[in-house]
Amino acid sequence: MGVSWDEPTRLAFFDQQFDAQAADYRRRFPESRTLVVERSGAAVGRLYLAEDDTTLHVLDVALLPEHRGHGIGGALLQWIIGHGKRVSLSVGKWNPAQRLYARLGFEVVADDGAYLAMERLPLS
Repeated sequence: MGVSWDEPTRLAFFDQQFDAQAADYRRRFPESRTLVVERSGAAVGRLYLAEDDTTLHVLDVALLPEHRGHGIGGALLQWIIGHGKRVSLSVGKWNPAQRLYARLGFEVVADDGAYLAMERLPLS
């Protein structure tokens, strides 16, 4: 069931959610980076990425709906994997992206009922 908000209310809600998420990432991962994903010079998504000595943590990756399913997410993850570190991420059990992660060699390391923690070890 949807909520019947007018456009300004809906946009204000999205802004509030974005700000809260970004503040949480900055609090938990103060050295994290926010990257804009571009295709042909146009912004098509974003990536929150944190790094420590051994691991790249994909905190959030989001692509605009019309740019999903065209290989951008896979190319982005291949770029991350190419850094030669362990890569960790969390994905909702309902999210079809977990199939992409499995194809790229990520394995489930924890399941909290709603989300799967997945990791990919670097190639030896």
